[in-house]
Amino acid sequence: MATLNIANTSNGSTYSGAWTNQNVTSVITFSDATSGINAGSLEWTATNSNWYAISNTSTSTYTDTWSGDRNTTNAGYKICDNAGNCTPKLFTLKIAYAIIYL
Repeated sequence: MATLNIANTSNGSTYSGAWTNQNVTSVITFSDATSGINAGSLEWTATNSNWYAISNTSTSTYTDTWSGDRNTTNAGYKICDNAGNCTPKLFTLKIAYAIIYL
């Protein structure tokens, strides 16, 4: 089974899912000691229902940037090993660029 880890940062600091008005950068690391990583299987989602392929050739790491207004608890990535076992990981993503005046 593939191991998948995601380290998110926003504006140079660790991002934990609170509201931000900055882009969020995800550094995704993955490995599989048994069958190896299928680099072409990396996918992303903002909903956990629709998954989209990422053009990736690395078998160990990928860096991605989230932008645009978002409010989801289902953002994430998925990677598969060469045996076909897939590992998804989801996180909360809240980005709002607009300033609301009341």
